[in-house]
Amino acid sequence: MTGPIRVVASADLGGMGNNDSVPANFTWTPPSIIPALLPWTAVLLLLVLPVNRCASAWWVLVPLAAVTGVDLLLRPAFSSVPSEGLEMFGVAFTSLAIGVAALWLAAPYLSRLPRKGVFFLALAVLGLVSFFAYACRADWETNERENFVFLTFLACGALIATLAMTVAALLCRKRYSPLWLSLWMAVCLVAGWVLIPLPFVVFGSVACGWESWWQGLPYPLLRVASASARDRAHLAVLNFALVMPFFLLAFLESHYRQRLRALWHLPGCASTKFVPPLISE
Repeated sequence: MTGPIRVVASADLGGMGNNDSVPANFTWTPPSIIPALLPWTAVLLLLVLPVNRCASAWWVLVPLAAVTGVDLLLRPAFSSVPSEGLEMFGVAFTSLAIGVAALWLAAPYLSRLPRKGVFFLALAVLGLVSFFAYACRADWETNERENFVFLTFLACGALIATLAMTVAALLCRKRYSPLWLSLWMAVCLVAGWVLIPLPFVVFGSVACGWESWWQGLPYPLLRVASASARDRAHLAVLNFALVMPFFLLAFLESHYRQRLRALWHLPGCASTKFVPPLISE
């Protein structure tokens, strides 16, 4: 509801004066829900592509909804974290999940390329869609520096997730099983979070000045500059928890199982180039 609102501050002064202040009038406008819907609209647009015009393609919404639900359910458990920082982290977390969903939906087009081409295009799809999902929902007026930090987190997450998928698939190219692929993914994610963030730290400290860069970080978990081994492990666990629902979908559902194997050139795919199903008129 939008309209004029009158606010009056009141306090019991014990007979020393008026209890109520002078009324202050202002017009309250509720925040628009359009920014929050834009990332989901992008996913729906990908679902209308010719390769996704089948009922099985819509299963990708299940892991995406699961990640979003976990984000909402776990927020009360972190009541000690400032609400603004927690909100921004949740936006970054779900944005990366939207990027993975976009990668799964675009997989038939990417799987026609050689392995090197798949890596770079997968990184582009995952990174750009994640950035779009975050940029739509971020508060750019009051949190510019914090948004830079979370975009750094997204850049690290997209790069490390894509590298982990690629390396894990390479290690399973001769003998593939969901268990081994998952284990190699976990190992690669831990190794990635230990090594990959270093260039971003150097860039941030040089571009912003070390002290201003340090003060601009919302809370210790995202202080990539001095993150301990335990903090890096936490980030790896979060990254693993984010991508695994989509891999579970590919392990359990035949349509996405074929996409997974074709995209990363895993054994068991009927063809190294995935041919999308024909859509009858």
